[in-house]
Amino acid sequence: MRFFLIAGLIASLSASVLSACGGTQSSADQESTHAVPGVNATIAFTSAGPLLLAPGQLVALAVTTSPPARYEVSFRLLGDSLDASLSATSLVADSNGIARFELLAPNHAGTFAVRATIKDGSSADLLVSMSDQGFSTLHVMPQYEGGRPVASWVAHAAAGVTCEQLADTLPNDPEGALTSTAPAEEALFLTDAPVGPNLAVMARAGRYAWGCTDVADLTPGTVRSVSVHVTNKPIDTTVNALDVALAFVPAPTEWEFMLAQERVAMTHEFTALGSEPQTLLATMLSLAPAPAAFATAATNNGWLAALDAHYALAPTSPTDALIAWAQTAAKKPPQIRGTLSSLDESHGLFVLESIGALAGDKTGAPQDYVMTVGVAPNDELHLGGALFMLPSRYIGATVAEAALASSMNAETVKDALAKLVGCGDLGLVGAPSCNAECVESLCEGALETLWQRARDASATGNTSAVIPLKASGQALFDNDAVLTGFDGSWLGHVQCASVVAKVSGKATATLSSMPPPK
Repeated sequence: MRFFLIAGLIASLSASVLSACGGTQSSADQESTHAVPGVNATIAFTSAGPLLLAPGQLVALAVTTSPPARYEVSFRLLGDSLDASLSATSLVADSNGIARFELLAPNHAGTFAVRATIKDGSSADLLVSMSDQGFSTLHVMPQYEGGRPVASWVAHAAAGVTCEQLADTLPNDPEGALTSTAPAEEALFLTDAPVGPNLAVMARAGRYAWGCTDVADLTPGTVRSVSVHVTNKPIDTTVNALDVALAFVPAPTEWEFMLAQERVAMTHEFTALGSEPQTLLATMLSLAPAPAAFATAATNNGWLAALDAHYALAPTSPTDALIAWAQTAAKKPPQIRGTLSSLDESHGLFVLESIGALAGDKTGAPQDYVMTVGVAPNDELHLGGALFMLPSRYIGATVAEAALASSMNAETVKDALAKLVGCGDLGLVGAPSCNAECVESLCEGALETLWQRARDASATGNTSAVIPLKASGQALFDNDAVLTGFDGSWLGHVQCASVVAKVSGKATATLSSMPPPK
């Protein structure tokens, strides 16, 4: 019997101690199994904050829920609450949606907050400011020369800590601190600051500029002006992928001369063996199922002379058509597009998507480029690097656009050329095991082969083009100073062999819909 009495006494004492520390639940806690879900409910303290207390003061608090119901509500302390305690950590609200509990203030001046949370629902905070010497008002004056637009300022005052102690957590709002917000053009005040402890006073604009100043020796009942030097957070270029667009405005004379040289090399593929008919016939021969028999039939039946006569009747030759298509397309300068993502703080990976009508994976050069990326203190972004391409591939893509636009029912350049040549009406007869349909197919295949050789003329002639570039512009960023784009211009040139054409244009970037590569 003595054992049970002693055990009961120990249990009673332990419960009392835990209750003083907020470690047990009241009788209402025992009914928590009867609580209703609070997913759509809201909660609020019946007292307006900040709650001004003296150290060691005991105060009764209550929260009310809407709509009223028996929700389970939990309580906890935020910030440097020192030796403060709550009479309960969890309660079930009564049928009117009210839960009552007590707060015992700590024995030293400071600030903290009490948070009440509905299970599976919302929460509310009550700020508490404590001092046995009184309270003061702070007029917070941000001193900012950063140049970024500021719509409003947020100020905080955390008691019992210094700015140095908060440095690693800024610009996160200190838990349990006094807080206030005001438009940039209006005065910013923090009321009810406790007199006695050191106050770390922080001012921020969004999360992209902030500063902190220590304040001590407040006088009760007065207004203290506090200047806070605010500096910019460096723009973070490592998070987002950007879609980059570079408008392409070349020096016209040099650019046209460069393209003209490449057009000559490309059209030469159609006359490489003498004339266009001769080159076409030789290419058909190379594709024939029985080349030797095909060659004999060509000689015996005068196919070259027949092709010469056929070409003479055509309104235009393939080479003349290619030049016309290329000249038409050259009047529309290309735009360079790609996606930029971070490699590290000063380098990015630029994935070329297109140069005009030329897809990035068809340039005949790498599609991925490492570029330098940096943001100056004035938030000007700088991008530098170089791109490569085969000029004949670029001309080929522009030719394809013009050819398909001018030729009815053509799906490829080969189709357009075959219509010009009239592959179905060549009149080449006498080929063994190759009827009219076979000859037409060989003609189309030969034109496709010659067109592919023309597109690769830059590679054959070792005349690749390099495009060094430097872009700069105003960086765009979000509330956390994370880069979201830029707006500016770029300078560079296109060099192919000994020809150099200067290029410039507008440079812009926006958030990409594609996530950055891992």
